Amino acid sequence: MSTEKFQVFIVDDQKLILDSLEQLVNSYSMYTCMGTAQSEEEFLKSNIAQIEILLLDIEIPSEKGSDGLEIARSLKENPAFQGKIVPISINTQSHILRTLLHEIQVDGFLDKHHTDRRELLRCLNMVMNGEVYVSEDLKEKARRVIGIELLTSREHEILLMIIEGQSNIEISEGLHIARKTVDNHRQNIYRKLACSNTADLAKHYYKYAYLSGNEDLPNFKKP
Repeated sequence: MSTEKFQVFIVDDQKLILDSLEQLVNSYSMYTCMGTAQSEEEFLKSNIAQIEILLLDIEIPSEKGSDGLEIARSLKENPAFQGKIVPISINTQSHILRTLLHEIQVDGFLDKHHTDRRELLRCLNMVMNGEVYVSEDLKEKARRVIGIELLTSREHEILLMIIEGQSNIEISEGLHIARKTVDNHRQNIYRKLACSNTADLAKHYYKYAYLSGNEDLPNFKKP
């Protein structure tokens, strides 16, 4: 039987919280804390290629003036980092959630005020399974900022067909509407969700579906 554990790295500027999170992670049979950091400078000394899950405080100090948002953004753009990012913070404002979940495409978000031992474990398990986890008290807000609810019922219908890989011609024939109408709907969907390709649309939809508890997902390879 394999004893290999998933490697978790924790970044938080508060020593008490850092130590508490480290103890919690190490108490789970499937996970181990490979390292901790109280600042961006400390974190940058780590081997990011080995990190499988990063628990990231978004208010950490930095001599360069950046914060956890910028760290998350740079990691998502760095091919050397292939791990999951789960910000953990007391700041749960909508614009923060939108930046993290919608723009940067992190893998979850934990509310420091409401996260306990059981929820942390559930979060780690879900993100390692390719799902998205957001603290229970933030799910409704998170669903709104992802933007799927901005779509009309027809746009939502066409979105699912796009994710399934159907062309404009196939969609127009399936829905008995003009191809030009489908093209207009497609453009509106991309604009409303701030996406540029089908893969981005799929990521947004799956994130929304997971937060909504919807297991009836389109036949599309999960991003």
